[in-house]
Amino acid sequence: MRERRRIGRRLRRLATLTALLVWSFSGTTMASDLDRIETEFEKAIRNVSPATVICVPADVKPGRGVQIGTSSGVVIHRKGWILSDGDVGVWLTRAGRDSPIERHETNTIEVRLPDLSGRGFREYAARVIVRNKRLDTSLLKLEKPPSGLKALAMADSDDLRVGQFAFAMGNSFGMAAEAPPTLTAGMVSSLVPAAKASDGKWDEVYTSAAVNPGVNGGPLVDARGRLV
Repeated sequence: MRERRRIGRRLRRLATLTALLVWSFSGTTMASDLDRIETEFEKAIRNVSPATVICVPADVKPGRGVQIGTSSGVVIHRKGWILSDGDVGVWLTRAGRDSPIERHETNTIEVRLPDLSGRGFREYAARVIVRNKRLDTSLLKLEKPPSGLKALAMADSDDLRVGQFAFAMGNSFGMAAEAPPTLTAGMVSSLVPAAKASDGKWDEVYTSAAVNPGVNGGPLVDARGRLV
């Protein structure tokens, strides 16, 4: 009987020690995995930030009754090709409180490349080459692209799956002079199949990443920092 009790106590101690070791190892492994995930996210963000720009109508001065639209954009080729939203180069005017709002549009754009240290931005002249209102997308071209322009690598949106990580980047309220581009993290929350095969696999991609004002037209990227 005594021998049985001694064996029982030893087994209980061994079980407790084993549980502690497993818990300690699991905690270490989890922390290590989280560190690796954060490292990959930071790498993706570093890839996206230099390629995210601000687009504003050129030669339009702010004033009473004038509302200048700003759009984020993303550099897709180092020779100065940029994607933005369909409203790039748009501004609104209103003569008085009871006057109708008038919409104006120009293809002459000022593209601002934010300084990632938060020290203002560099300005470059660009033109809208193509507008696709149905897709709410515009293609722009810098007139004199700077050397060393950072372009974003592309992934295939057809390969997206619900639950994958996604980042939305842009510049909230167009504050390119005050801060670098802002980023929100989320995941692909829904995929709407395209009505026609020629339009691609997905008609709409929904993400749970919060899209702040001014971020419209900015890139949506995967966990590797590729445009999707």
